[in-house]
Amino acid sequence: MPKVISNTSYFQDNDLKKNQDIIINGTLISSINESGNKASSHSLVVPGFIDLQIYGAGGRLFSAEPSIESLSIMENDLLKKGTTGFLACMATNSPEVFDECIKAAKEHRKSAKNFLGLHLEGPFLNPKRLGAHVPAFVRKASLDEIKKLIDFGDGVIKMMTIAPEIQDDEVIQYLLDHGVVVSLGHSNATFDEATCL
Repeated sequence: MPKVISNTSYFQDNDLKKNQDIIINGTLISSINESGNKASSHSLVVPGFIDLQIYGAGGRLFSAEPSIESLSIMENDLLKKGTTGFLACMATNSPEVFDECIKAAKEHRKSAKNFLGLHLEGPFLNPKRLGAHVPAFVRKASLDEIKKLIDFGDGVIKMMTIAPEIQDDEVIQYLLDHGVVVSLGHSNATFDEATCL
């Protein structure tokens, strides 16, 4: 049965299209037609937001409470605010906290609504550009460590923020080869170092 979002407005390029009915079949918009309902009140329809780096929502900080419940609370809160996809972000922390977050994320993805996976921000950062990251956990990655992390993540790690100038090329290439988006951050890289791959 098609779903109809009646009497809406939306932007097409710079033009505001008013009094439109949007017909959705399954997950696809099948048609948009002028509405027969010319009521004065109508809703504005916009694409859902995607957040690639969010640490918490709904009163939960994921790394402080790494659980399926925390991810569910984040999902529900973000959906209410128009975020239809997000990567839960983990800042530099202990290996134990990373493991708990990865375990919760792997379990939660079975029933996820808008949770897309994890973004690990650190610990493979430049000590000269830490910001709020905990210095005790910051380090250069070894290829073996990255292999174990990606294997343990079982596809839930979607993005990693690293400082490329302190990582071996083989580490960066391994992440790329395994579908992880590599983000440069907390880095002191030169232009050449930042564009090495």
